Amino acid sequence: MSTDPDALLTVRDVAERLKVSTRTIQTMTKAGELPTVRIRRAVRFRPADVRAFVDRGDSKKRRRVG
Repeated sequence: MSTDPDALLTVRDVAERLKVSTRTIQTMTKAGELPTVRIRRAVRFRPADVRAFVDRGDSKKRRRVG
């Protein structure tokens, strides 16, 4: 990870920060839960967007049925 606070983050960087798998980050990205920056085929994240996501607690909550 870069020490530059404005450097774009990779899927792996975000997964490490949130303590989840890279698959989870990819799923959240496809669902539109986390904003991304696309550079050709590469997916990157702004640190401020990741912080905002955490501050909002904005993960889609799954309800248990039964």
